[in-house]
Parts: sequence; structure tokens; C-alpha cells
Amino acid sequence: MSSLPVQHYRSAGLPPEMAFEAWRGLMAPIYGITPPKPEAPPPGGAVTAYLVGDLIANRTRFTAQHVTRDRRRVDGTPDHLTIQLWRHGRFEGEVAGRAARLQAGDVALADRRRTLAGHIAPADTLGLAIPRNRLDGMALDGHGLHLDPARNRLLEARLVSFYGSLAGQPAARRARTSTPPLPGAGTGAQA
Repeated sequence: MSSLPVQHYRSAGLPPEMAFEAWRGLMAPIYGITPPKPEAPPPGGAVTAYLVGDLIANRTRFTAQHVTRDRRRVDGTPDHLTIQLWRHGRFEGEVAGRAARLQAGDVALADRRRTLAGHIAPADTLGLAIPRNRLDGMALDGHGLHLDPARNRLLEARLVSFYGSLAGQPAARRARTSTPPLPGAGTGAQA
């Protein structure tokens, strides 16, 4: 496989106040980030993202944090759907005004046209962002957040395999070996 554009970001290693501001700034186009509780440590995380044509394959690790995606963010970002495997951790909150919960082993269909608000426990996710125009002809407006168990298992296996093939590139292996696990992100399978 030829080398693909890849970006890595980690908030760990920066002073806590700088790490939080950097993480919040990185996520600002997509999510508003705040601590899950006033007394909680500042949120942070790590992202590795591969550009595969007009798709974005990513691994994102979060410390505990509260996330929001308001109408301004929905309207200000490209229209896409993200297929997201929750390898570790959980999300509890609401999506488009409806109660939502994701946990380890779930594959979510995250429609980026929808607002959300909720808490993320320390988590490790794999995702694939797909522009909506690539999905023309598919009935997407009525889909829920969760898949049935058979589709969940199928997409979980495909996401792990796909991301593993990307992470196996020579440049990605070198970058990955210099990045220790994010504290508090759990012990999910390593990509």
C-alpha cells in the first residue's frame, strides 16, 4: 500500500492548562469540550487520522469529558456520516434530543447532521467519516444510532481490519511506536 497522509495529535505531555486548550481547540469545529464535572481534571485525548481519498479513518482516545455538538457546529462542518466502533469506554447523553448510550463493542452510525450532548468516559474509538454525497441512494434519514447485532459484528470486524491495514504502513508504524498509550484511556485492543 502506498503511503497515505496521516496526522497524529496527543494532548498528553503538555502542561495541563495548555493540553486542555489545545485539545479543545482541535475538537472545536466538531465538538464543544468541557470537563465532565467542575472538579475533574482537564479533558484531553489523542487522534490519529488517515486521509483515504475523501474518507477520514481515525482512532480517537478520550479522557473523561463532556461533549456537545450544537446547531452552529452541525451547520459549520461538512455533511458526513461516521461509522464509529467503541473499543473501550462509553458515551451517555442525547443525540438529536433523544437519550443515547454507547459502550465498548458498539458500532454507532453517527449522523453529523444531528446535535448531541453527553459525557464520554475514558474511551478508545475507531471511526470512518464518509461524505454524505458518497452515500447517495441510501436511506439514511431514519436510521438510529445503533445497529442490529449481526451488522454490529460485521462492521466491527471491518473497521478493525481496515484501520489495522492503515496503521501497518511503514510511516504509521514509526509514528505509532513513539506514542505511548493515553493515560486513562483503558486497555482496548491496540491498533
